[in-house]
Amino acid sequence: MVLGFQELDLSTEALLYSTKTLREEAWTSAIFAGLGEKAEMYFKLDSKQLVGMLIVIIVKKSLKVCFSDIKTCSAGTGIMGLMGNKGGTAIRVTYSPLLPSKRTSVPTTITFVNSHLAAFDEMTERRNADFHDLSRRMLFQYSTEVEGSEGALATAHPINVSVFETDVLFWMGDLNYRIDLPSRDIRHILAWKGVDQENLHEMACFDQLNNSIRQGKAFDGFSESTISHLPTYRFSAGLTTDELGYDTKRKPAWTDRVLHMTSRLNPVHQLSYNGHPEITFSDHRPVSADFILPLECLELRDYESSLKRLNRQVLDMEDDERIPSVKLEPLSIEFGLVGYKRAVHKSFMVRNTGKMPGAFRFVSFDAESLPSMPLADSSYQTSPISPTWLQVEPKTGLLLPEEEINIILIFHVDNEAAPALNLFQTKLDATLILHTELGKDYFVSVSALYEPTCFATSLSHLVRLPGPIRSVKSINDLLPEEEATQAPKDIMRLINWLMAAEVPSEALFIADVEQSLVDSIRECLDTGSDFVFPVYLDNEQIACGFAETLLQLLKALPESLIPPALHQKCCEVSSKDDAFGLLDEFSSICVNVWISITAFLHFISQQRGTPEDQLERAKVLASIFGPLVLREEVYPPTVSPLAKREFMLLFIS
Repeated sequence: MVLGFQELDLSTEALLYSTKTLREEAWTSAIFAGLGEKAEMYFKLDSKQLVGMLIVIIVKKSLKVCFSDIKTCSAGTGIMGLMGNKGGTAIRVTYSPLLPSKRTSVPTTITFVNSHLAAFDEMTERRNADFHDLSRRMLFQYSTEVEGSEGALATAHPINVSVFETDVLFWMGDLNYRIDLPSRDIRHILAWKGVDQENLHEMACFDQLNNSIRQGKAFDGFSESTISHLPTYRFSAGLTTDELGYDTKRKPAWTDRVLHMTSRLNPVHQLSYNGHPEITFSDHRPVSADFILPLECLELRDYESSLKRLNRQVLDMEDDERIPSVKLEPLSIEFGLVGYKRAVHKSFMVRNTGKMPGAFRFVSFDAESLPSMPLADSSYQTSPISPTWLQVEPKTGLLLPEEEINIILIFHVDNEAAPALNLFQTKLDATLILHTELGKDYFVSVSALYEPTCFATSLSHLVRLPGPIRSVKSINDLLPEEEATQAPKDIMRLINWLMAAEVPSEALFIADVEQSLVDSIRECLDTGSDFVFPVYLDNEQIACGFAETLLQLLKALPESLIPPALHQKCCEVSSKDDAFGLLDEFSSICVNVWISITAFLHFISQQRGTPEDQLERAKVLASIFGPLVLREEVYPPTVSPLAKREFMLLFIS
């Protein structure tokens, strides 16, 4: 258990790198008091305090012998870039699990960083700079003894180890990144009735940390689980607050974060990522994250025999045997019939048949003529090593003599790959090139038969379909533009079914729906067959399935329903007349789809209840559909979710 605290000591005298540990001792005592009767089972492995920052590792007493090589460090980035009101503390440990006498494992080094970065909304670049400053200055000191005269040990030489020189790195704390939206917009989003993960995702698009990672400005290479909890900052006691308890003078934000970085050899599985609103003694609400770090155990006998075998191979190497040689099997992979978002896995074996270790990597056709390059350097690649519908894992590797590895191929068509494939390109072929360093190239052919779908197909093609998309064999079968339908048949088929269904509308677009039901409805759209459903589903469940299918179809469109050039203009209108006037700037296809969708949403929002209930229902629907029809592909987005909702409300309320 690792705990990170910030702002434990904000006294003036403490800011100048106070070395007192009274707060550390008090908080450690509080941690053990919180464990209650179980406190006897645990002990403090180590801790590190820097003014208000404290990191503590608590472990079971029975596991004490598993930890070794424990180091701590800290660095301040606060006032004048040095003082300890901001900065970081870190602990580095080596963990070796307890194993039976006949088993062994490779020790794993784990590093934990607890930091407090610069505050205030406009200080994003300063926070990014703080991260890089801490990454450079937080160093663990080791010492090595060298042999002096007559074999005596001379003075130890210090060695500095970065926090990144580790198998697994966890970075937590009050990172202070804010949300680049007006305070009014954030509070409206949080106060929406029916706020869900989709709404939080829209708000997370404006999160400064997410965008700093996306732009490569800070925390590059780190992973963070999807945030599904409300913002943890800022709450106040005794000050003016909104309905959710947030300080009206500070915008809510996800300032408190837990990120991690690991290698392929040390996979980390995250179990949870939660906020804890029940803990209220601070202006922040704490967050927690649970992880599992699998460790591979080996039979000691097998481990020792492998070492002996490798040692013999090294001693037996001859100069004329240094050209790598590998065997691939099979050389042809057939996926068969595949479809949209239906992942299919295949594999082939790569075996080192030579007497030298051999490094390999997959390359693109453009890379064939390039000189040999470092294994981890992909900057030379001028085109992808595989088409967008095919994933290859791993892409690089090192094989010892007689060692083999399975290369996993994953056929997966997502919304990025589908638009090109849906243009009736049913026969898919690709060639993978496996390049061995200092050796030759090997080729693996891959083929599949793809079933097109109306999902992720442009509106301009959907309206030219003479029938269901699976019945069209080539792009030449499309209707001439002058004979195109007014709106896509698939969208209208969904809306017409929902309009005719006599089910309560409150659950539509909100209730959880099994993806298998959506897949079944999509299959009927693609084939033109009648809708048939399992008998155990009632009408409301089926209706919710149709509603979710409509959402996913709109989300999968290759282009935003409303052209991006009009987004800003849409969100600046304030009257129904101005909003309807904008429809003149839409294409005829978009106008017809827009009118069909908004008319249906108006219908279901007005079905029952008081005018106040109907307005609230319309707001929920607008909050769901606004980001879909005004979809942005740029980060950070240029239009706030609240503005998109207000535009939708002009049509459906």
